[in-house]
Amino acid sequence: MRRNWKALLEHELPGCVLSYKSAINGGPDKDHNLVVSYGKRAPTRYYPGLTVQVRPGGPLPGDTPYGKLFVASETRWILECLEAVKGSATRTVPVEHIEQYLEKVLQLRGEGSLNALRDKARGFAQDQRREVEFKRLER
Repeated sequence: MRRNWKALLEHELPGCVLSYKSAINGGPDKDHNLVVSYGKRAPTRYYPGLTVQVRPGGPLPGDTPYGKLFVASETRWILECLEAVKGSATRTVPVEHIEQYLEKVLQLRGEGSLNALRDKARGFAQDQRREVEFKRLER
């Protein structure tokens, strides 16, 4: 199932969004886990060689179509990965990973782009009730 994860999701969860660390990875992580946002809260789904953790939600403005799926926008996955609640470790990445990513943004795109990303994240955080995660981003 791992190599056919996209076809599986397109069939089982059409319109779902690769979210959290799955958006960064563009698919399953090394432990064969995927995190998607889809509809109401649904149970984790287990397939041979693949675990799909389903979070409530769906596509938002800025998410990128990917066949019958979507990939979370840069702003969205950054804030999702800064979530620090019980059980979030399986779907997020260490803060250091986000810090390294933001340093690359600064180096490759410049300070203006980094500031624009922060401003976009501020608006997204207000719209999606992610103010706590945005405060972590500002540190």
